[in-house]
Amino acid sequence: MNTLADYQVEFNGFLMGPGTAYDLPPGCDFFDMAAIKTMDQQRVWADGSWSGPDFAGVLTPTLPMNAHATQAVTLTDALSALRGVLSPQATAGPLWVKLPGMVAQGIPAKVAKRSFPLGLEWYAGSASGAVQFRCPDPAWQSVPRILQLAASGAASSGLSFPLFQAVSTVLDFGVTGLSSAAGTLTNAGNTPAFPYVVVTGPVSGFSIVIDGNTVTYTDTVAAGQTLTIDYRTGYATLTGGVDRTTRLSSRQFSAVTSTSSVFFSAAAGVAAITIADLWR
Repeated sequence: MNTLADYQVEFNGFLMGPGTAYDLPPGCDFFDMAAIKTMDQQRVWADGSWSGPDFAGVLTPTLPMNAHATQAVTLTDALSALRGVLSPQATAGPLWVKLPGMVAQGIPAKVAKRSFPLGLEWYAGSASGAVQFRCPDPAWQSVPRILQLAASGAASSGLSFPLFQAVSTVLDFGVTGLSSAAGTLTNAGNTPAFPYVVVTGPVSGFSIVIDGNTVTYTDTVAAGQTLTIDYRTGYATLTGGVDRTTRLSSRQFSAVTSTSSVFFSAAAGVAAITIADLWR
């Protein structure tokens, strides 16, 4: 996906467009991006109105193409490969599109139908057809970015007070705390995106604070283990699929709407926080 050329399309690792046996017309509606970019409002996926990841609606972009023989591939083999990858399916796969002057845009997609009627052009070594995808709307449309925060374990004061203060006794600085690096997450889209946090042990309890909203884990993550917290579902899962949701004492799950400050508070460990930069 990161090496896509202009006007190339990739679905589930299957490459189409310039340099392949599948020509895609640059002037087709699919490439004006309106087919997969919308301004719809977010609707919570579990609110009862819609099921699964299809939050607010469905997009059905159609990609026309011409399959042809090359020096390395016969037309029969090219069409056979298409049938193997572009078949109607129950689960979504990544659909990536690369346009000139833009980074690759991605969206989860299922193949709804395909049509490649065979006519006289078969004898010329080519076949024209189209593939229709089914995409959730809204959805992520860029490569997820990972913000990695490592706990520093540096001691800091646990009390804030005015610089000049009249006191009659020794100042009580409170309990010394442990701090970590802070960072920011940016969502350039127009729909809130939920973080996906992976914390690597060893760490004995930690907190993730996003714009003042705290999620606290009260158990230990051993060395070699990871704890995954999905802000969209609210689940915490330890290595091996072990459910640790009940070990979350604070569950202020928040979405990122524009730019959010992030803080990982722990004595040790590393938090890798993932979010799609563009979500529409």
